[in-house]
Amino acid sequence: MDVTPTLQQRGLLDSLSEECPLPAPSPDFGTQPLPEYTGSGPDWSMIYRQELEEEAKREADEELARALEEQKLDDA
Repeated sequence: MDVTPTLQQRGLLDSLSEECPLPAPSPDFGTQPLPEYTGSGPDWSMIYRQELEEEAKREADEELARALEEQKLDDA
């Protein structure tokens, strides 16, 4: 698959780079080592688990509300 930009696409890219030039990188870019990864940060598995529990609770509440609404209609 050829991903070379066509002349039209190249012209669009050139005009875009003229309108919105990228800032020059800082002089020390690439010379400083990256900070060591400490592993501290959000516990994504816990966040995901909480979101799943909230979604399950929301769905259960909606199901209960639907069942109560149907029961009211049946009683009427």
